[in-house]
Amino acid sequence: MNSKGIGTKKLTSIISLIMTVIFLSILLPTNLIKAEEKSDSMSVEKVLDSEMYNKFNNEILNNKSSINYTTDNNQGTWPVNWEYGNVSNKNKINKSVYGKNQPLEYNEGYLTKKAYTTDEDNVFDINLKIQGKKNQSLKKDVVFLLDNSNSMTTNNRAIKIKEQIKNVMDKLNTNNTRYALVTYASTILDGRYYHLIDRSIGDNKYTVYKGYTSNQCYLNFTSNIQEIYNKIPTTVPNQRNNGYVGGTFTQEGLLKAIELLKNSDADEKIIIHLTDGLPTFSFLLKEFGGNEKAIFDYNTQYNGIGVRGFGTSYFFNTKTQKPYIYSREEVYSALNRSKNKYEAIWNNGFPTTLEAENIKKENPDINIYTIGIELKKRVYKWTDNRQYYDAEGIVELPEIRKFLESISSSPAEAFLNENVDDIDEIINKIIDKIKNSINNGTVIDPMGNMVDIIKSGEFSDKDYKLTASNNKLLEGVKVGYNEKNRQIVLTGLNLGENEWVELNYKVRLNTSNPDFNGDFWYQANKRTVLNPNNKEPNVFRDFVIPSVTGKRPSIEVKLKKISSETSKPLANSEFELYNSINEKLGSFTTKENGEVSLGYLQEGDYKLKEINPPKGYILSKDFIHFKVKNGKAIQDENEVEFITVSNIPNSIRIKKTDDSKLESDAKFLSGAKFELNKVNDKNFKPLVKETDDKGEIEFKEIEPGTYYLKEVLAPNGYEQIKEDIGPIVVDNTGVVTIPWDKLKSNDVEKWNNQEIIRIKNKKLKSAIYIDKVDAINPEIKLSGAKFSLYTNDENYKNNKKLVRNGINYYLISEKSSNDKGRLEWENLNSGEEYKYLIQETEAPKGYTVSGKEILFHFKDNIALIDNENDVKALASINGQVISIKNAKIYKLPSSGGIGVYPFLLIGTLCMALSLIYSFNSKFSNKKK
Repeated sequence: MNSKGIGTKKLTSIISLIMTVIFLSILLPTNLIKAEEKSDSMSVEKVLDSEMYNKFNNEILNNKSSINYTTDNNQGTWPVNWEYGNVSNKNKINKSVYGKNQPLEYNEGYLTKKAYTTDEDNVFDINLKIQGKKNQSLKKDVVFLLDNSNSMTTNNRAIKIKEQIKNVMDKLNTNNTRYALVTYASTILDGRYYHLIDRSIGDNKYTVYKGYTSNQCYLNFTSNIQEIYNKIPTTVPNQRNNGYVGGTFTQEGLLKAIELLKNSDADEKIIIHLTDGLPTFSFLLKEFGGNEKAIFDYNTQYNGIGVRGFGTSYFFNTKTQKPYIYSREEVYSALNRSKNKYEAIWNNGFPTTLEAENIKKENPDINIYTIGIELKKRVYKWTDNRQYYDAEGIVELPEIRKFLESISSSPAEAFLNENVDDIDEIINKIIDKIKNSINNGTVIDPMGNMVDIIKSGEFSDKDYKLTASNNKLLEGVKVGYNEKNRQIVLTGLNLGENEWVELNYKVRLNTSNPDFNGDFWYQANKRTVLNPNNKEPNVFRDFVIPSVTGKRPSIEVKLKKISSETSKPLANSEFELYNSINEKLGSFTTKENGEVSLGYLQEGDYKLKEINPPKGYILSKDFIHFKVKNGKAIQDENEVEFITVSNIPNSIRIKKTDDSKLESDAKFLSGAKFELNKVNDKNFKPLVKETDDKGEIEFKEIEPGTYYLKEVLAPNGYEQIKEDIGPIVVDNTGVVTIPWDKLKSNDVEKWNNQEIIRIKNKKLKSAIYIDKVDAINPEIKLSGAKFSLYTNDENYKNNKKLVRNGINYYLISEKSSNDKGRLEWENLNSGEEYKYLIQETEAPKGYTVSGKEILFHFKDNIALIDNENDVKALASINGQVISIKNAKIYKLPSSGGIGVYPFLLIGTLCMALSLIYSFNSKFSNKKK
């Protein structure tokens, strides 16, 4: 039945995304992966007998000894039964041999592989041919899965499809082929009882439809074509008074067809599915995702909770408008195990697709062909003229095609028919596929150990020639080259009787390999196999492998990699070697001693291209040219022992200056320390360096990564830059990239228009605070004291100058202490080169002038007194605060007082008493 339900563009995009993910998962050919594993499972450089090959399902029907090989340690490996390939008129040195009595015959077809010499030294043509056979000897069971929904009346589809099914049976008719028929609509039409509920009336009212379906199935396998033909309906449920059974329950139909084939012992199991619509029923999806089987509720009793949809809509309803709701099913949720959350299920297609995925994983030996008959875009929208609506939506043709592909064995088994009258063309294609002995076959053809494929850059159709007995056989055939495994992969082969495909390409002996021997037979390829059918991924058929020999190379050429500054050897430098016609001859990596052999090279011109430089060095972008002539390696017109290539070490350079605007005025700052840190590398030990007298630092031989600079110590007397400087990126070619647009600020810029980071420091500004206090009680703060501050900074040069110890001091300013005894000077230059002098010019009222000048400077923003011994009784310092003491002035009593005489009398009396005591002491000592 055609899709009668349909959604908004948003719903359509969601369906498209879901289908895309599913198709990506089923498009990956499992046979290719398994074949690659098998291709390396045994060495082809040993004597391989047919017994060993039989373990790999070979079953050669003729010339069984052809895949035996002779191996001689001094001469190489070649087929036991061999014959020479052609011999070039121009090239008498190169030779090739291949197996006699080809092609090899297998159950699925015939395989041929040969090698031929060419006019060019060490170059060979490889010819590989695959031919199909008649495939009627195998036992086949075919299930016709037929959609008999009500829409099959359109264009008399039901009648025409019946005849096409008979056409298939007639053309496949053999004693070894049996058939069965599963016909479905809203359920399987095998005479079963049905029970459906119509809630379209609204207001929670509903109508029940129940009864028995007609029996349009044949659920046993039979070779009697007429028995199947008699069961194929020419009418639809609506014409058989079962209109409410006229939906499309694709999922249930697939499950029934698989049920029949699971018990089959046939060699080939086939489903041919014919439908004219997207599903309008599906089973309730409960869980999916997480690389596990999707889980459904298969409860079908009385249209139980396990069945979703009502036969008229692909989409589920998202509207709540009543009473006219014809599509009673609303969007529901299922657990997405990969995200561990519930997600909305918008239509019947998604559950059906997941069921098909389950089926294909569990039954890889069953081929499912699907034909979409006259499927077109359907659009349903609400209008006031209608008394009901289907869930609104649009299903575009690309989404329809993706759905058909998802329920088929692969996209190649899905077909979209535009007109039922033209369906015979599709039917014939399916018949051909069934009759083919090779279905979706794959050839894996690895290069031999001493052989390289010849290609111009990236592998393309220019590097091979593909022909066939009929060009239509090349439709869907793809040829690729796996660089990592060095193998050609040929996929999409579908061949029957007298049908063949042939592949031709060129290879070259790798004479630059140090192990190459000119008098040795090398196998042109490793084990080359055909997987005849992607449904049997573990079955391989072997080609016989040809062998080739060429001429001995002239001399061994060695490369040496050194530093351009120190000439020390550099390891891990990667090169590619090319000849004069730009053919790549090999890849090489220097060892710890900086050397690597380029192999034995014949006379000619060569060039090296550095691909990856040693860590900490800049990639050499130019080709390194040299030649081999008269048995010597020649570089720059000189005979050399080594082809020598030097690299320049990369570096991050810093210029440290003050903040002068002009570079010519800049002062270079030494003593600044910088740390170079690497992002996201716990094993990296930060590099620390200090600027020299020119303010320079250079970090050399920096490995690839992202770095930041951090100033960990500022020059004396300058402010430290707190922000990290970066990011500075060193790429895999060793090039250092400094993002000047991001670094440009008041502190960082380019120096002298070079790749040098100028980092500017501002002079460190300090402050000095004077606290004027009483000499006896420092808690008493003295206001009104006047001070002058002088400095040796020539920027303050004026006529108010003092000279002390040969140093000129210039007046900065004069200030008085406030009512808290404090006066201060700010924005003073810091650093030992800046000297300061404080002079008290006027004492606070009632106090004496200190009379001592205080000399000081700043270090790390802390004031230090230079003449501390001279002023320690007068001044003390704490950080940036200097406390200066002043003594009180004590005055004699004024007139009208007691005068000085009492004090003089007391003093005289004290002196007299002292003299008397002294005299008595001496007299007493004499008497003793």
